[in-house]
Amino acid sequence: MRTLDPTLLNEVANHPKVRPWLKGEGEVDLSALICDPANIALQFEGGGWVLRSLGACQYEVHSLFLPEVRGAKVRDNLKEALEYVFLQTDAVKLVTQLPAGNVAARALARIAGFRLWFGEYHVLCIEDWIQASDACLQAGQQFHEKLEAAKLKVGSALVVHEDDDAHDRAAGAAFLMGNAGNVAKGVWHYNQWAAVSGYAQVSLLSVNPPMMDIVDAVIGSDGEILLCR
Repeated sequence: MRTLDPTLLNEVANHPKVRPWLKGEGEVDLSALICDPANIALQFEGGGWVLRSLGACQYEVHSLFLPEVRGAKVRDNLKEALEYVFLQTDAVKLVTQLPAGNVAARALARIAGFRLWFGEYHVLCIEDWIQASDACLQAGQQFHEKLEAAKLKVGSALVVHEDDDAHDRAAGAAFLMGNAGNVAKGVWHYNQWAAVSGYAQVSLLSVNPPMMDIVDAVIGSDGEILLCR
């Protein structure tokens, strides 16, 4: 998926029905952008996305797909791309420009969850993505079920939280980030959410191997419960 090879995306960018939506004149060459590891290029069959770093964990997104590539396959690619960007990289905010007549790009952005920022620019923040992500919800529910079973097994006196989808999503995102080797980002984001929602902060004990103290327990890689209080 992630690539530093500009060949395919350059071909897509210069397609007669794609090139008019890009700025400038003449042949487009995205090589410098794609070969720079500070940026993120994601390649799928028939196209992909190029994310240009704006600094401060923000990226400008450019969608590049051949006209015949549409439908469920692109939606699946979009889901995979967003999970990669938010869980495995430093990205916390995505920005994209959507010209009024670019129906395909606007449709993809709407599916992704982008909202109007100003003018033709739309934005998707990690908080919005997490609260709409089925993957984060499922991971959080499974982790909390595992934690509750462990607490019952050791006779923990600590309170078992009531079901809370927002908490499941925030915890699930942190869990998935940790599994992707992005444990510091997972702790940072969860603590931002917890500070507002009233849940306890968690502590990063180790990056490699990943280890977190979540008050009720100490957990390791893949959500292994190393200590249950």
